[in-house]
Amino acid sequence: MNRMKLLAVDFLIDPELPIRVLKRDPELPYRLHSHDFCEVAVVYKGSGIHFTQKAEFELSSGHVIVIPPGLEHGYRDVKDLALYNII
Repeated sequence: MNRMKLLAVDFLIDPELPIRVLKRDPELPYRLHSHDFCEVAVVYKGSGIHFTQKAEFELSSGHVIVIPPGLEHGYRDVKDLALYNII
């Protein structure tokens, strides 16, 4: 399988402030991927499935998930899913 890894250097623009908030509206289906940074995802509307190689979890408005560096995860079955990613 072709692995996909997102890198902090592509998202964190200011080295003095190593945090960034991204609005994902809509959040589209996203295949398994990992990153070299910690991500906190806050769901503010819609629903979908957050999945890893070992488990899956139904998401809806108000859910917060923490994805540690290196964990492969993705989104599927999204229905008007929108979230804020804090990286």
